[in-house]
Amino acid sequence: MCGIFGIIGKQDRELLKKMDNVLIHRGPDSSGAINFEDVSIGVRRLSIIDLNTGDQPIHNEDGRLWVVQNGEIYNYLDLRIDLISKGHRFYTNSDTEVIIHAYEEYGEACVQRFNGMFAFVIWDTKRKRLFGARDRVGIKPFYFLCKEETLLFASEIKAILQDKSFRRELDMTSFYNYLSRLFVPGNRTIYKNIRKLPPGHTITFEKGKIAIDQYWDLNLKRKIFCEDAEYESNIRNKLENSVKRQLISDVPLGALLSGGVDSGSIVAFMAKNSVAPVLTFTVGYAGTDASLPNEIFYARESSNFFGTDHKEIIADSAVLIDQLPKIVWFFDEPFAGSLSQYQISQLTRKYVKVVLCGLGADELFGDYGRGVRLSQYSHWLSHIFLYAPRLVKKAILDFKCMIPQTGKQAEFFNGFNRYIIKLLELGKLYASQWEIFSERTQKELVKDFVLEQVDIKASIEGLFFEYLLKTKIKTIEDIVMYSNFKTQLVDEYLRYTDTLSMAHSLESRVPFLDNELIEYAATIPIRKMVRGRADKYLLKNALRPVLPSGVDERRKGFFSLPYGLWLRNELKNLALNMLSKERIDAMGYFSYKKVWEIVQSQYAGDDSKTYQTWSLLMFSLWHKLFIEEEVTSISQAEDCYMRDVPTHLYKNAS
Repeated sequence: MCGIFGIIGKQDRELLKKMDNVLIHRGPDSSGAINFEDVSIGVRRLSIIDLNTGDQPIHNEDGRLWVVQNGEIYNYLDLRIDLISKGHRFYTNSDTEVIIHAYEEYGEACVQRFNGMFAFVIWDTKRKRLFGARDRVGIKPFYFLCKEETLLFASEIKAILQDKSFRRELDMTSFYNYLSRLFVPGNRTIYKNIRKLPPGHTITFEKGKIAIDQYWDLNLKRKIFCEDAEYESNIRNKLENSVKRQLISDVPLGALLSGGVDSGSIVAFMAKNSVAPVLTFTVGYAGTDASLPNEIFYARESSNFFGTDHKEIIADSAVLIDQLPKIVWFFDEPFAGSLSQYQISQLTRKYVKVVLCGLGADELFGDYGRGVRLSQYSHWLSHIFLYAPRLVKKAILDFKCMIPQTGKQAEFFNGFNRYIIKLLELGKLYASQWEIFSERTQKELVKDFVLEQVDIKASIEGLFFEYLLKTKIKTIEDIVMYSNFKTQLVDEYLRYTDTLSMAHSLESRVPFLDNELIEYAATIPIRKMVRGRADKYLLKNALRPVLPSGVDERRKGFFSLPYGLWLRNELKNLALNMLSKERIDAMGYFSYKKVWEIVQSQYAGDDSKTYQTWSLLMFSLWHKLFIEEEVTSISQAEDCYMRDVPTHLYKNAS
């Protein structure tokens, strides 16, 4: 696990050094760089495999090709044996060197052979050509900016922001999406012109020209029919094989254990395939919702069953609140999702460098339940749209996107809209399942100029239909799973897992998102995945033999931080300061009248306004740091808060 970064099209050692310094948390063990006539590439390394000779950048036999990588190639030993048999010579024992020799042997198709989580770039000194790739699911990040025939790339946006010539402007579509779902989906970022390399894609940059190509996609159209017992056996075997692959490490590793099915199964297979007791970690917060299952006790039961070396950590909410400026800094973009991973990672890193977790199980085996319910509640016209020819779908969607969002023209099209809304209700229902600010509320909350700049095709609803057109999927359940896999999994769950764990130089691995397990799960028919309202029915049956009795019957506990309590107590003065009329008017995007209405309702006890208030606060904090102050280091971020957001604002409100 590392942080990679570079400038292609010009040599800039000074900028490269700044990019290096700002990513030190991703790789505190070593730093490396190459500088040629028109290229500067660097890497910060967190040493996991081959501690002695694995420093990067790594070159091929004649020094023509150079590579830097963030992540791990889990099947690198098998690939290494194959490449040696074909005459390639290695000078390290690292997985990163396998990438460069595989590229020599197989060209750009080498990415098809990698099973892992990765983002890498290869520089060809002879052709003066960059080739890079991101793993199939998007576990590891890859950001880039292309301007004036120059390419900047990095594992985190803050490295690109070290370029003082870049003008920091909001991408209004991303802003709109943030208000809807608290994260930025798709290939955009909150910054205009900075983009993400999509999962399962490659990037090439040569002679000032950039090309993005897809090398893998989730295929939900091919189904395999067999008895439940065969499905269950295959799921168990493929998950165990994934865990075994991901145990490869030259440093201590452990697992996050909640006591549920997903994390419990990971620990079960770790214990089975480890000589020493597995290190497991459970974290709880005082002051969380008492009605939720007590994960500490559940995890303790599972730990006793598997015989793990278990660490229970009771984290302090007050500490997390004090660290808000740092959390905002590490994210680069506004983010108001779960922040608990920050302190969990901070405390776990005292014991290990690598943790395995159960992330991805819901998206592979549980989201069909959401699709079933969406199918039940949608209008019959939307089902007709699902089966319409592709050209008809595209024409309807193009017409919808042409309709203005505001003004008299929008009113004129209301009659047409009434029928189009019924046809496209699936997208609207999908987008509204987790929305924080509804489309109607956003029209009251943000100013017209924001809505006028929104590209509807890149909204949550628009991406849903883009996937529908692209994949030709014919069932609601499958398109919901595909959309969740491409948006919420990547841009919320994997995003915060990588950001908040790497903030503490901790590598997080996700065995459920193994290549072979993903492709197998995609072939299982819907009726086998879900029975009635029982989500993850097949997965629970498959894993029941390896888990303590009763684990699969527990109600899923969604870990929740007490945002409402914080906003009414410790964070009240901070929220009032950051959402004051002066601040709202200075930012220029919102109607203060609507903001104040939301804030007042939250303080009056309306819990439905908690996440709305929280998301506005987090946006204001981010905007202060990254747009108004244009900070370029964590020390500047902390100084900004000490100067403009005094610590007394964190004290309990009277």
